[in-house]
Amino acid sequence: MAPTIIVTGADRGFFLMGCVLKRSLARWAPTLPFYFLDFGLDAGQRRFFQERGMLIERPASVPADLHPFVCKMALGEYLKQREWSAAVWLDSDMLVVGPLQDRLAEVITEMAAAQSEVAACSVETIRELLAGGWPMAPFVEALQAEGISFDTTYYNNGAVVFRSAEFLDAWWTLARQIPAHTCVDQNLFNLLALRRKRITRLPVRVWNLHGALLPEASAVMEDGQRRIVAGAENETVVVLHPTSIRDLHHVPLNCRVGSSCNQLFKLFRNPALRECQMQAIAELIAEDGEALARAGVDNPGALIEAANAQFGQPASIRDPKDPATWGKVGRLEPCPCGSGKRYKHCHGQYA
Repeated sequence: MAPTIIVTGADRGFFLMGCVLKRSLARWAPTLPFYFLDFGLDAGQRRFFQERGMLIERPASVPADLHPFVCKMALGEYLKQREWSAAVWLDSDMLVVGPLQDRLAEVITEMAAAQSEVAACSVETIRELLAGGWPMAPFVEALQAEGISFDTTYYNNGAVVFRSAEFLDAWWTLARQIPAHTCVDQNLFNLLALRRKRITRLPVRVWNLHGALLPEASAVMEDGQRRIVAGAENETVVVLHPTSIRDLHHVPLNCRVGSSCNQLFKLFRNPALRECQMQAIAELIAEDGEALARAGVDNPGALIEAANAQFGQPASIRDPKDPATWGKVGRLEPCPCGSGKRYKHCHGQYA
């Protein structure tokens, strides 16, 4: 039987973020094949993934000058080079922090029972999206032509489970029919999913914690292990996404990390989530430092230095049992003691 696979893709500026995603998957989905799609990598970056058997090269059917968002809609063309029964797309700037492999098996079982082609998250309707004033005329015209209500659910395609190669082929066909515009990949994904009506809705706090939901996340300690939770019910978060409107909940860094081009890295403002990033970066450097250097990232520590310059002393050096090591703690930060409460509602009330 063909396997379930995990895929991402990016151009050369997001190489390092993709490597950090790779590192997080090694912990949380250790037996699932992971592939990196070449949306415009340089030679050293391609070699990095080739040496690990993780690279899927740009197929001849996909022009070399396409924007990465358009390349994403050609996912089906890339995946013709591999066998798969289900393919999980994760944006290259995402980070896995929970039991993805176990939860994914549950999702695929649910999708099979419902005969769903795709599964994705949502936090808004089409009308709410359009209220932002984004230039999306081709999308609006296509919705009106098909009679799709603006009050219909709008899905985010940062994390998607695909079970249908036919869906992917149709997505690529749409990409060549409708002019490029803001959020074109996500808009055409929605147009197709709403047309075909075979989509499973995933819980956003589990599969794609992003945007305005990021501040509510915190870390709790259970049996000596850190777990990221969010929401009133403390749902276990599986996938984090450092993206938000006007950079309100993340900070984009343009960082010189070696002889290759500058790397774009998006840091969480939420300290508990940023600590997960810093841990994954440190593990990546320890595991793949020499290979990264051969790929032109010969000073990855510059990213950690840039993060520390932006946010100050990292929370990772705090001892939960010794408040003397905590330094200055923001009132809205998770309490360093690991209680899961905000600092102002925990040790902060005694400070």
